[in-house]
Amino acid sequence: MSYEIILADPPWSYRDSANAGKRGAVHKYRTLSLPEICALDVPGIAAANCLLALWWVPPMPEEALQVVRSWGFTLKTMKGFTWHKTTKHGKSHFRMGHWTRANTEDCLFAVRGKPKRVNAGVRQVIEAPLGKHSTKPPEVRERLVRLMGDVPRIELFAREAVPGWDVWGLEVESTIELGVQRTDKPRPKGGKRRARVIPWAGTGDFRGKNGQFGAFLAVFLTLVDFCSHVLRASSASRRSTPRERCSRRTTARTARPWKRGG
Repeated sequence: MSYEIILADPPWSYRDSANAGKRGAVHKYRTLSLPEICALDVPGIAAANCLLALWWVPPMPEEALQVVRSWGFTLKTMKGFTWHKTTKHGKSHFRMGHWTRANTEDCLFAVRGKPKRVNAGVRQVIEAPLGKHSTKPPEVRERLVRLMGDVPRIELFAREAVPGWDVWGLEVESTIELGVQRTDKPRPKGGKRRARVIPWAGTGDFRGKNGQFGAFLAVFLTLVDFCSHVLRASSASRRSTPRERCSRRTTARTARPWKRGG
């Protein structure tokens, strides 16, 4: 099954003073590191023409862009939706934030291929009351359907099952298996990247004992991919001809005449 809309709200891992107290995300749920998020096989479930709506956190824009690239998408805007948080009485809700008091969250848009929007009248700003920790307003899903049409769609790291949406996450009964991207073999021409399924993929259980194994596997595969690139580069440099090596030595002596002799 491939999806034309992918809505994702990753459990970002903050590296700031908030996690030292009791108000940080790490005290509310199990967070994922950047390599763990990037390693998820989202390319394996994305349609050829797909819109990614990704919630990101203000202190980590570069990390959000890295996830976009790792999942095979191209950024369109960092502010596809802006959620203006309100109280139950309709007033602005302010929290601590970074540098300034925060009362909004942003959802970026990125594309794979050329997805078509069907409604040019969907607005960016959503005013909705604050719910449980990190939950997002249901109106986001409704606006995405109005924007792109009634197409196959999924919510990753979902908090609840919603009619018309497939879901994957810890707090719901996941409707798909989601593994990590394969890095040891190139993607076949015209084919999809296959996934190596990990223990928590079917249930969304990326916490606890199985979650630790899945996290280790994701980081391990990333390191293997990096090492293979280094070895290939080193091997290519060793395959230079004697003439090329002699030319490099001659150039070095010419550039540094004070090293001659002695």
